[in-house]
Amino acid sequence: MSFQPCTETRSPYHWWASSCTTTDTLEPFANCRGLGERIADLRTAARYTQEQFCEATGLSRSNVQRIERGEGDPRYSELMRIAAVLDTRVTVLINV
Repeated sequence: MSFQPCTETRSPYHWWASSCTTTDTLEPFANCRGLGERIADLRTAARYTQEQFCEATGLSRSNVQRIERGEGDPRYSELMRIAAVLDTRVTVLINV
């Protein structure tokens, strides 16, 4: 199933839109601009401030900011902790 890029800015469902493609490794997903946006949107929808989210995930604030800005590749273990706090699956975060 392929989703079209969202044309509406910051819609509640824009984290479903992605230009990512499925491959055997996680790295290409981490480089997708939408990953950080999806995490930020899910975090705010769950009513976490960045500070609260950092405390809940055990990640540093600078690391969460880097992930949400789409800079660098988050580790799979970080994605697992993020997904657990947001009560979702890693596959939802990376849009598989």
